[in-house]
Amino acid sequence: MEGQVSVYQHGTCCFECSLSDEEKRIAFGKGVDDDDNRISCPGIAQVNEQRGRVATTPVSASIIGAIQAQEAMKIIHKEETEAGHFTSLIGKMFHYRGAHSETGAYDFELFNDDCYSHDIWDTIVEIPDLSADLSVSEALHLIKKELQTDTVEINLINDKFVDKISVRSESKNFYPMLPESKLSNYISASHELEYYAMKDDGLYQKAYDYIDEDFPYQTLSLKQIGIPYLDVLQVTTEKGYFYVELTKDKDRFNCLFES
Repeated sequence: MEGQVSVYQHGTCCFECSLSDEEKRIAFGKGVDDDDNRISCPGIAQVNEQRGRVATTPVSASIIGAIQAQEAMKIIHKEETEAGHFTSLIGKMFHYRGAHSETGAYDFELFNDDCYSHDIWDTIVEIPDLSADLSVSEALHLIKKELQTDTVEINLINDKFVDKISVRSESKNFYPMLPESKLSNYISASHELEYYAMKDDGLYQKAYDYIDEDFPYQTLSLKQIGIPYLDVLQVTTEKGYFYVELTKDKDRFNCLFES
């Protein structure tokens, strides 16, 4: 019956900067400062579901959602906010307590320069023939050719690819072959997996947070891996980081608009 709303802005406030070391360990894995152990957003949602945590009430969700929409409109009409007609929640936290029908707004300016979440993307490289419909091997070859590099790793940290789920208490394995964002539905569709999840038997997943030439499923398309059309990929090469666009997918959306 509670909810919070904050507006995060680079240089002023950041959600991750507000977390304690213990909260970071819970959310991101074994090491607070180890970027490789970070759990994706779908992974956090799955953990909460498996632990049986209670969802928010519809009333609280409606109130918080309305405040979020209102803050979004202030961002869209930033000239009105800058002129002082509105007051934004940038650098503040709005707190709703439904149990006592109380609200409050508090200062919330937390921003650490070395936070992993402050990732600024450089110039995006458009690759005309790159599409989510290409296989992993085709996409890697095309990106290497375009960037003139010998190695390429595609970052999947926001939606890892899960090929196996193991049950801790029994020698049982399941093979979803899905992005982590679709894993919850996969578990719900299986009475056996759902039983183990509710029993808190411990479901361990084997997940890939990047793909390269050693990725074992080279014939799968980027779309099957979980990469959407017209996405921008963060790739790591021997020359450093690059950000490449699935530019060919623009044709798909242009057709939709024309029709």
